[in-house]
Amino acid sequence: MAEKILEIEKVISNGCGLGRMSDGKIAMVPYVLPGELVSYRIIRQHKDYAECLPLDIKNASPFRTDPLCSHFGQCGGCDFQHATYDFQLTIKNEFLHDQLSHLLNMHSETHSPQLRVSQAPIPAAGLVSESDVSNLPYGDSPRHAAGSFNSRENEFTVIWQGVAGSPKHFHYRQRVRLHIDERGEVGFFRPGSNILEPVSGCPLASAETGFLIPFLLESVPARRLLDISRELEILSSPGDNTGLIVFHTRRKPRAGDLVAARELLSELIPVKAVVLDTEGALRQTVCADGNDELTAASIILPFSAPGGQNAGGYELTYEAGGFSQVNHELNQVLVNVLIDWVRESGAQRVLDMYCGMGNFSIPLAMLGYKVSGFDQQRSSVRSAEKNSARYGLDCNFFRSSAAGGMKILAERGAKFDLLIIDPPRMGCKESIPAIIAGDCRWIVYVSCDPATLFRDLAMFLEHGFRLQKAAGFDMFPQTRHLETMVMLGR
Repeated sequence: MAEKILEIEKVISNGCGLGRMSDGKIAMVPYVLPGELVSYRIIRQHKDYAECLPLDIKNASPFRTDPLCSHFGQCGGCDFQHATYDFQLTIKNEFLHDQLSHLLNMHSETHSPQLRVSQAPIPAAGLVSESDVSNLPYGDSPRHAAGSFNSRENEFTVIWQGVAGSPKHFHYRQRVRLHIDERGEVGFFRPGSNILEPVSGCPLASAETGFLIPFLLESVPARRLLDISRELEILSSPGDNTGLIVFHTRRKPRAGDLVAARELLSELIPVKAVVLDTEGALRQTVCADGNDELTAASIILPFSAPGGQNAGGYELTYEAGGFSQVNHELNQVLVNVLIDWVRESGAQRVLDMYCGMGNFSIPLAMLGYKVSGFDQQRSSVRSAEKNSARYGLDCNFFRSSAAGGMKILAERGAKFDLLIIDPPRMGCKESIPAIIAGDCRWIVYVSCDPATLFRDLAMFLEHGFRLQKAAGFDMFPQTRHLETMVMLGR
């Protein structure tokens, strides 16, 4: 049988390379790079495309490199370890730029949008530099300085600030969650399946988090707890170099399980507590200080935020089980850029939907902005209130869903100049009508899912908002995922 070969045209949002087979049908091939000639095998046919596996790379891209992890390709956690980090940023930069251009062209009946490359890119290690922009498909676009939002009456400029790279390309995750099968094997799922790939470590985990994985696999008391668990979660606390281990158990913990947790803690100096979490039951918490009456919510994990030129140094804390960004260093870059955008808008009254522990609210309030926020998670609201009180800030936080929170504020007659939206992966579709009906002039939208982001942006653009600025943040190096932030105005 003749060998099937195709050329990879580009890498798309799912991390696969896109090429065309001899009959013209699209093929999606993982672990390849643009320009490579690849022999392949079809594993699944669809109406408009075929899923394929690469068999041999005939001419390797100059941007190809050796994966750091021996599980790459078998573990579904990483997509791009075969690409140099600078080229990973180029791929993500191109994808976001193309999606933004498409969105603007779809909503250009009454104005002529232009996507411009900023002369003031985001100051973060690994950023695609302006010298690299000329090598991208859109690199010859005229460049406008950040802040030049509007030009002629029927034309406006959207400032594209590129994709900010992570200071750490590996060992950046402060939190990892591993699966455990019925045999007690620990690992991550294989690509596109629920089949476990056993691992003894992960190069994406921070040093503080990663060293615990092989230790727990060898520890006798830990093995007892792994045998009754479906997932293992490890969190490190950058603020005090401690950690937390959560066993998500298949059944309610018994007395012997608590004994094993205490034995495990005695072996782990830097760990604050071991939590046994069973769905539908109260968490059992064993603390290093012996105070086992504490709930998991009482265990506080701090992290320091230097703040740079914006808010000065400060420290935020959140409860065990609460949400925090996994890439602490790049999160601070994102916060600083958001503060710059808020400052440039001239807004004074800010509403932080999905406020979490106050990742955005607290530094903004420290700079004198009037901040309110809400979140559906009780622990997040408690953390935000504690962080606000710690610095004597006059913030207003309350618990509510997104749509419910907007309704409550409308009934109170609350007015805001700028709205921060940082929703979960599903986006904020349900609350968009209330946002549009309000009089908020500015929106800063932070998203971890480009698909739901562009869906929501289309709704805002259809109702009078204009896209002003956009930037990407490579919060998850070696993977296809990234954080995107855009600014809208009306």
